[in-house]
Amino acid sequence: MHNGLLTTTSVVFEEEPVHYYDFSKKSICFLGRFKAIDKNGQDITASFTKTLKMLLIALVCYSAKDSRGINMNKLLQLLWSSKSEEAAKNVRNVYMSKLRTLLEEIGNIKIVTQHGYCRIEIEDDTLCDYLEIMRFFEKKDNRNLEKMLELLVRGAMLPNVEIDWVDAFKNDFADIAIEFLCKVLKKSSLSDSLKLKIADTLFQHDFLNEDALQVKCTILYQQSRIGLAKNVYDAFCSAYKNSLGTNYRDSFMEVVQRGG
Repeated sequence: MHNGLLTTTSVVFEEEPVHYYDFSKKSICFLGRFKAIDKNGQDITASFTKTLKMLLIALVCYSAKDSRGINMNKLLQLLWSSKSEEAAKNVRNVYMSKLRTLLEEIGNIKIVTQHGYCRIEIEDDTLCDYLEIMRFFEKKDNRNLEKMLELLVRGAMLPNVEIDWVDAFKNDFADIAIEFLCKVLKKSSLSDSLKLKIADTLFQHDFLNEDALQVKCTILYQQSRIGLAKNVYDAFCSAYKNSLGTNYRDSFMEVVQRGG
C-alpha cells in the first residue's frame, strides 16, 4: 500500500536545507509526477503525448533494470500490441523519431539501439530523478543519504500513470524506497531533524507507515510539540480508517511510549 500522501503531517524544519539537484532545466522527472524541463528552463511536459510519454517511461524503466535496455519486440508488445508487426514497427519508428527530437530539447540524451535492444543514455549534465535514485539503490551506498532523501522526498513514482506494466515498476520502486528508509530510520546516530525528514519521506511512499508515525510522534512529543504530534497521529488514524475500514489499534500515548 504505497499510494497517497499524509499531507497534514508536514513539518517546517528550522535549518536551511542544502540542495544537491537542480530540476529547473535539463531534467526528466518521474517522482511526484511526470515532468520534462528543457535546456532553457521551459516546462515541455505538455509536448509529450500519452504515447510519447509511455515510450519514454518504458525506455527509462527498462534501462534502469537492464543495461541493454528493453527488447524491441517487448516494446512493441507494451505499446502497440493491437497492431500487426509491420504496422507496429512503422508506428514505433515514427514515435522514436519524435521522442529523439524532444529529448534533444531537454539535454544530452541518446536513444541507443543495439543487438535487438533499445536503451536510453543520459549524460551527467542532464538529470532524471528516477535513474539517479536507482543508481544509488543499486550501489547500496548510504553515504549519499542527503542526496537520496532529496530525491525521495519529491514523492511516489509516476502517481498519475496507471498501467499494469508501469505499476510493476512503481511497486518495486516503492518497496525498495520504503525498505531503505525504514532501515535508515533505525539508526540511533541520526539527528532528530533528519529523522523527521526521513519520516516525512516515508509517508510520501507509504502513507500508512507505522515506523514513520512512531518516530514523528515521539520526536515531536519529546520536543513539547504535543499538539502537532497529536495532529500527525489523528491524520494517520483518519487515513488508516478510510483505507482499511477499521480503527488504528494503538492510542496516541501508546505510539509515543513505544518510541520513547
